[in-house]
Amino acid sequence: MATPTVEHQDPIRTVSSDRTWQTLWTVFFAILLVASVIFGNAMGIAFGLMGLLAIGIARFWNRVALQKLTYERKFPQERVFFGDDIYMDLVLSNRKPIPLAWLDIEDQLPQGIMPSSAALRRNLQSGIDSLSHATAVAWYERIRWRYRIDVVGRGEYHIGPARMESGDPFGFFRSRKIASRLDTLVVYPKVYPLDEIGIPPARPLGEIRGGLEIFPDPSRPAGIREYVRGDPLKTIDWKATAKQQRLMVRTFEPSSTHTVIIAAAVDTMEPYWLSLSPDDLERVVSIAASMALFISERQYSVGLFSNDMPVLSQRSMTVPPSSEPAHLHTILTALALTRPFAPNAMSSALLEQSRKFPFGSTIILCTNIVTESLTLAIAELKQRGFRFTVLYTGAEVVENPPPDVLFYHLREHMEQMDEEERERKERESASEDGEDAEEGDDTETTAWDRLKDTVVGVGDESA
Repeated sequence: MATPTVEHQDPIRTVSSDRTWQTLWTVFFAILLVASVIFGNAMGIAFGLMGLLAIGIARFWNRVALQKLTYERKFPQERVFFGDDIYMDLVLSNRKPIPLAWLDIEDQLPQGIMPSSAALRRNLQSGIDSLSHATAVAWYERIRWRYRIDVVGRGEYHIGPARMESGDPFGFFRSRKIASRLDTLVVYPKVYPLDEIGIPPARPLGEIRGGLEIFPDPSRPAGIREYVRGDPLKTIDWKATAKQQRLMVRTFEPSSTHTVIIAAAVDTMEPYWLSLSPDDLERVVSIAASMALFISERQYSVGLFSNDMPVLSQRSMTVPPSSEPAHLHTILTALALTRPFAPNAMSSALLEQSRKFPFGSTIILCTNIVTESLTLAIAELKQRGFRFTVLYTGAEVVENPPPDVLFYHLREHMEQMDEEERERKERESASEDGEDAEEGDDTETTAWDRLKDTVVGVGDESA
């Protein structure tokens, strides 16, 4: 997708550091012309006219230099998974019959993003890097630059604003145009195929089969009826009971779509406020994103809960469950923005937030630590009717995992996959300068890769 970055509507400002010399040259040529006319010096007249004409042409050239000049950034995908190849195309178009003898472009880059083989310029005061281009542009010419983008990790990257500066061919005048519009690149967490990290892809959640379990959903009230022996006391409607003078209970419509809540524990150490292990957090976030991708493909209703501190004020890190296809992007974006700050422990946050989870949901807990308080919280939630699957990414072996829950220890599998990926990238990097550089084109595309491509919008249409 492409988003115009510099548009002709943006204000153009004339800048110059040598106005004094411009004025002096103008006065000089004017005096020369007048004196030559008075004394009848034909060469002086010609020289004066040429000088004034050159200054007039320079002023006009400078005025139109940045008009009808567009600068665009184009990304094949504006949402990508960490570890995937990311490319950015820069397109400069001169849509007028006037060439530019020189043009300087500086495009601000956020921290954590680095184009390969690019000329960068750093502002010493702000410490901001800019992608720099210096070029000449012919009339009606289009210039394209392509860069491979390296990012340090998941997150949301805002690229821009861009500054363009040009002027007349003689160097008398120059103008500058700055666009405040930004392009956003969202980098989702790294994801792993379930069968390669020790989770059986056929039944990763245990006894759930295609959402066939049917539960009364408290979020879907159906009406009121008279109390029958065995009805839960919490369903009694006391206002209706007082009005009817007999016990009345609330009824709810059944839900035939199974709901899965992915709980990502940000506290990677105990106590929770010591959670300062970025690598451990990345494993938790990555396995949560992997499960979200897998579950969404099976059309379950999936939601997300994290005990992370919201990035924006008054913004909850809870994503309500839904089975809409676009809902997956909301979950992956929330995981991409997860930060290593936990205002409270996952055990207490999960107990408090579970009141909003649909009855009978399966909770997939992604965590780097299994504490006694977390084990007690899981036991309490199981008594309330929730199912549990624990995806443990910690290094230590849990001798007493929570009873009666599916428990997967994934650390060794994830580290092995990371090591294999590093070796593969080293081989690809070494082969780029060798005779076997084209062998990378024969890499087999797996079903997991095709699923990722579908999520980021790289279907057959853009192939």
